[in-house]
Amino acid sequence: CPGLDVFEVSWLTKRCLKFYKTDVLKFENNSYEEILFNSEIASRAHYNLKQSNYVSCFVKNVTFSGIGKFAFLQMYMAGFVSLPKRRIDMSLAIAANDLYIIGNCAMSYLSLALECKNIDENSLYKLQKLNLKKF
Repeated sequence: CPGLDVFEVSWLTKRCLKFYKTDVLKFENNSYEEILFNSEIASRAHYNLKQSNYVSCFVKNVTFSGIGKFAFLQMYMAGFVSLPKRRIDMSLAIAANDLYIIGNCAMSYLSLALECKNIDENSLYKLQKLNLKKF
């Protein structure tokens, strides 16, 4: 039929988001695995479906009482060099522009990378003590 969309799916995307909000985002244990599962759904929906509302919904509803936001992000960003960009973007959304968390995750990675390249102990110590909140 002229003028008709071949297949309208906006109703489906709305129902998927509603399902995500009501059934998936039920944090029972606040474990790393549970939070990881939910963050990956949001991250993939953002990148694959161009649906940023999953990310905002996740950030608004997640609680880190069981593990802590900083601890979660340290595990979530492990292997920083090989992380997909969507995961880095998700990390920034979770950190919500908290320079302390972002800076400490970056410093942890940088310290480890420099330690592997045999940087002297005092320079490594100075980097670890650097307070990025001042910048």
